[in-house]
Order: sequence, then structure tokens, then C-alpha cells
Amino acid sequence: MASARQPPFMRPTGAFVRSDGTLLVADENGGDVVLRRSDGTLQTLLTGLNAPDDVVGDDQGNVYINSVGDGVLHRLHGTTHTTLISGLREPHGLAFDLDGNLLATDLGGGGRLIKVFVR
Repeated sequence: MASARQPPFMRPTGAFVRSDGTLLVADENGGDVVLRRSDGTLQTLLTGLNAPDDVVGDDQGNVYINSVGDGVLHRLHGTTHTTLISGLREPHGLAFDLDGNLLATDLGGGGRLIKVFVR
């Protein structure tokens, strides 16, 4: 009898396709940020986050993640994990503007849009 294959994600809530074709995935219930390579293999980039919700990446190798469980905007570069902003109340949504600056939304903070300079 074949064993049941576990799905790779518990609750994927955010995904971002990088310019090289790889896919970044935020797994909210799993607490992970995962890289899916073009050949389909998965690599966990960061684990143990408190409900990561959205994820984006840039061409300099930075990965940005907001986590709704603790109200933090994270940056991952290689193996270096940094907190960029803490104290967000309900962060949802990440994007880059035309100048390459990171934009984040905070629904619980009065519905504000935050421009993060990350150069």
C-alpha cells in the first residue's frame, strides 16, 4: 500500500515570482518561507515565523516577508534575517514601487500604506 504524500504547504497565503523564474511562497500556518525552483524542488529559506502572510523578492537577493502573527516586516538576505519594522497591527500586502522601494500595508493601523526605503 502506498503512503499518502504530505502536501508541501499547510496554508500558502503569499507568492511571488522572481525574475529568474523561481517562486517564493509564504506558508502562514507552517511558519515558513519556501523557495520553489524551476525544476520543482523546494527549499525552506526561513522557518519559525509567526504567521507569514506575504512575500516578495528583489534582484539583489533580498526576500521581504510580513508576518501577521507578530506584526513584523522581515528581510532575509542569504542566511541573515533582519527585522525592518515591528509594531504593525495587521500587515497585509507587499509590493515594489517603480523606484524599487518596498511598499507595505497595515490594515490594523488605520489602513495605512508604508513606503520602506530599502536601497
